[in-house]
Amino acid sequence: IHQRVLTWNGLVQRVFINGILASQVNHSNLSSAIDSNTTIGATLNSVTYRPFEGRVYTLRTYDRALSGDEVLQNFNAQRGRFGI
Repeated sequence: IHQRVLTWNGLVQRVFINGILASQVNHSNLSSAIDSNTTIGATLNSVTYRPFEGRVYTLRTYDRALSGDEVLQNFNAQRGRFGI
């Protein structure tokens, strides 16, 4: 089990795994009001469909991008629940 967190503040997308920053990408050319569908646990494009073969235990959405400290705090608060 791993905690994966994606944050986006309108300019920078960050991916955290188990509370640690794993990647960061600048998306300054994207609109902050993107209107599209979001899939959880699947990849869908014009060529292939790759369903996620696993379990999603918790999904949370926020109205703002969490800081790295907040991501780590949430991870540490819940890690015992999932044995990590």
